[in-house]
Formats: sequence, C-alpha cells, structure tokens
Amino acid sequence: MRDGKGEVVIDQPIPCLPQNAQFLSTCVIKAPDAAPHQLGFRGVFTPTTITQDGRVGSSYPGLTRRSSRSSASPATFGLDGGTPQSVYSLDTSAMKAFDAGKAQALVPGQIWRLPGGGSLTYVGTKEWATFQVTQDPGKGLALLAAIGIVGGLMLSLFVRRRRMWVRVRPGEPSTVEVGGLARTDAERFQAEFAASCAR
Repeated sequence: MRDGKGEVVIDQPIPCLPQNAQFLSTCVIKAPDAAPHQLGFRGVFTPTTITQDGRVGSSYPGLTRRSSRSSASPATFGLDGGTPQSVYSLDTSAMKAFDAGKAQALVPGQIWRLPGGGSLTYVGTKEWATFQVTQDPGKGLALLAAIGIVGGLMLSLFVRRRRMWVRVRPGEPSTVEVGGLARTDAERFQAEFAASCAR
C-alpha cells in the first residue's frame, strides 16, 4: 500500500478472519502512518469467487479464483490514545468513504488507485495452517475414576445382595436363631435360605 505521497506504508501480509467453511474472510487494513491522512480499508477475501444475486461469495476454500473486494476511507484511528484495537475490526462511524463506499474488486497483481493519491496493490495470497497441541496429565486419573464408577454401578445392578443373621442363645439346650433378608429375587432367596439352615 502506498499513501498520497507515494511512500510504501504497508508491505506485509494482512490477516483475514474466515467466516465459513469456504473461507470467505473479512479483512481490515489500517494505515496509521499514511500521509497526508490515515487510511482504513474494510473488505472480504474469497478464495474461489462466485457471484449470486449480486452478492459475492466463495464456493470452495481452495485458491482457484482469488479476489478481494475492499472499500477505503480516510481515517483517524486514535491509536495514540492508548486504547487497544482489534486488527479484525474497523470503526467507520467517523469516516467518510471514498467513492461513496463503493467496493473495489481486486485480483492478484491488480492495483487500485485511490482518489487524491495513493494505491492498494493485491500482491498475492499466502496459505496458512493452524495446529493445536494440548497436554492434560489429569486425563488418566479421570479415566480410572470413570471406570471405577461404572464398575461400581454394574456391581450394584447385577450382584444379588443377601443378608443373614445367626444368633446363638446359650442354655440347656442351646438355641440357634437364623434370619435373612434379600433385596431382590425373594423366591430364590427362600430356597437358598432353607438350604443354608439345613446345613
């Protein structure tokens, strides 16, 4: 990007923010060092450009028909005030757009001559990839705890719980009292209880 004095003010890649799976991306360019006034651009990048019902979109994330559509405004960003700003947003409330805000379509190698001097050149596109590597040492402990919980639940559902009491009263003759309780399957427990008492 060159300002009104012909000086190069931006010569580095501009990050764009993808909006969908086809990588239609919103782009913002800020040139606070441009002269005689600061410049701000807002536009969209489409890797595979299509036009439907007068609207520009992307039909594929691959770089097959690259284009960028941008509108430019003389800007005052207020960066000297120390207020942090996002590189993905541009406040245009106090800006007056060139050409009534009409967007300019650019393809790689094309130059947009700005009113009053200056230009914006679409040099090219650099592909990128993001990778995320995480480490969570607590996952093993959480897995063991989950296995223990499931195992305990299975035991509580499938193991038949039985209770038996035996009380011996001393005397002549000694008296033995036996009692039992079953949480489930009472009929089978009666047979098991009788067999235990017979022993």
